[in-house]
Amino acid sequence: MSVWPRSIRCSRLSAEDRAPECDGQKSRKVVRSKIIMCTCKLEGDLKQSIESVMDLQNDKQQLEEKLTKKDFEINQITTKIEDEQALTIQLQKKIKE
Repeated sequence: MSVWPRSIRCSRLSAEDRAPECDGQKSRKVVRSKIIMCTCKLEGDLKQSIESVMDLQNDKQQLEEKLTKKDFEINQITTKIEDEQALTIQLQKKIKE
């Protein structure tokens, strides 16, 4: 199995398949250099895409951690509010007595 994505393999194969059709050694060299340039560009694009995906995954993980922390804080505050409400009800009952 090739490590190259399908689009890169197809680009490389189609350009290499056309090389024998060219007339003369010079035109083959031109085609070969174009193939190499395209391959290098595609490899660079692939590397940048992989880095972007990794950055986005890291950002997602950080946001998920922040969300978990905020959920915990909200639960703590909700519990504190419920405790204060219960205490308020008890004090109101004592005042009425």
